[in-house]
Amino acid sequence: MSQPLASIVIDNYNYAEFLREAIDSALAQTYAPLEVIVVDDGSTDGSHEVISAYGDRIIPVLKDNGGQASAFNAGLKASRGDVVCFLDADDALQPTAIERAAPHLSDPAFVKVHWPLWEAKSDGKLTGQSFPNSPLASGDLLAATIREGPLGYITSPTSGNAWSRRYLEQVFPVVECGNQHGADAYLSILAPVYGRVAAIHEPLGKYRIHARSFSGNQRYRQRTPALYSVHCRLLASHLGKAGHPVDTKAWKRKQFAWHFQMKRAARELRAVIPREASLVVLDDGAFGSGFLRNRQATPFLEKGGEYWGPPPDDATALAELERMREQGAAYVAVAWPAFWWLDHYRGLANYLRRSPRLLDNERLIVFELQPQRAASILVPGSSS
Repeated sequence: MSQPLASIVIDNYNYAEFLREAIDSALAQTYAPLEVIVVDDGSTDGSHEVISAYGDRIIPVLKDNGGQASAFNAGLKASRGDVVCFLDADDALQPTAIERAAPHLSDPAFVKVHWPLWEAKSDGKLTGQSFPNSPLASGDLLAATIREGPLGYITSPTSGNAWSRRYLEQVFPVVECGNQHGADAYLSILAPVYGRVAAIHEPLGKYRIHARSFSGNQRYRQRTPALYSVHCRLLASHLGKAGHPVDTKAWKRKQFAWHFQMKRAARELRAVIPREASLVVLDDGAFGSGFLRNRQATPFLEKGGEYWGPPPDDATALAELERMREQGAAYVAVAWPAFWWLDHYRGLANYLRRSPRLLDNERLIVFELQPQRAASILVPGSSS
């Protein structure tokens, strides 16, 4: 059987210095059949010359400046693929990205597949970190979306997604979500209303962090109240049409309380952890990277710098914590989403409670690590 056509739609605005790498990565895909569409959103920096150099290898769409949402709308209109990937012009895909993603969307129950991206500096060199740094959500996320609202699941940014055309045609044209960078959020927020989400857990592209990107080197970004309100209104409208009425005020109360707690926790950690100190953060994957500046915060468990889920047992937790202590970690912060760990992992709790406690409140318990033999800490009946 022949495979469905896939479309990679590159949205570009004054990223001439990055655009060639994005186009080359799209053309280098191992998947076929494939079309590459480059939407230039009114650039004035030489992007048109880069685009014209590819001739008929790509489909150019040149338009007046209108923002990311308008570029998405123009790109989808020009595309024909049943599988669609929107690629930001300052990012790049690995050659197998579409080959890995497309099979997931052959099942009509799935509307989206996402994957993490390797973080890169402006010069394209990888930092060794991936984004997001927590496991991506997958499966039927409708119940979580109804309960939690627009930020109900962990997803990847623009270039880490592929979409089924069936889904896109139900929600396009993209509605501007409060600023010119809202198109990817719009699609991710609505996806669970229309179908299931698949996840690939290995990075399949490059996510460039630079001064002119929306990320702007801010690896932890809070949603402003105004933007979050727009997201709530859009999601509630689509859920209502699908027969799922929701209380948007409850979403807002929960989200604002969460952000308040995170900001307060970050201030408290900065007050007790020395600048540039290395600490281990037990947060059950809730915080993500970058929420604590000027501190070397490592998730737990971690693999390659990423959060890797709760430990399977006390023995694993203690061995990993001892390894991290030997590598320079001096502090452990247990945040409220992971307080249950101290009940479940009795050996880990015993290990930590033998260390000096610097802070203990409803948000955080902070310990200063001391040399201990982990094997001697395990207690009868612990989760080992």
